[in-house]
Amino acid sequence: MVHHLRKETAGDPLESVSGTAGITGSADTILVLKREPKDNLGLLYVRGRDVPEAEIAMQFDENTGKWLRLTGADDYRRSKERNAIIRALIDFGEPMTPAEIAAAIGKTRANSTVRVLLHKMHKAGDVVKHADGRYTASQL
Repeated sequence: MVHHLRKETAGDPLESVSGTAGITGSADTILVLKREPKDNLGLLYVRGRDVPEAEIAMQFDENTGKWLRLTGADDYRRSKERNAIIRALIDFGEPMTPAEIAAAIGKTRANSTVRVLLHKMHKAGDVVKHADGRYTASQL
């Protein structure tokens, strides 16, 4: 069944489903996809009897018409600048230098802020630093 969400926000994703509690109470598995209008990034919440509860970051691919799994929700909630770096690395598809990354996210030059952030992201496992100093997004 396909349904829709209320406009009001709710603490529990199941409470955001429009209609009575019977809609979510009678289903074995509930998937709730939340995203901002015209945004190709969203958060998929999963709860069910036979599946582990999870939140997964998703990206809509306009070329294929498919939603692609990106990461867990904690990764999705990271800072906008970190997300911009990850998105730039995924979109470019090849290892990038800090200067290329800075240019891709709209920074005028590869300043120390981008380098420090890349270092933190490498330690957190968000990006892979190659021997030549270039970076790629971590494979999840």
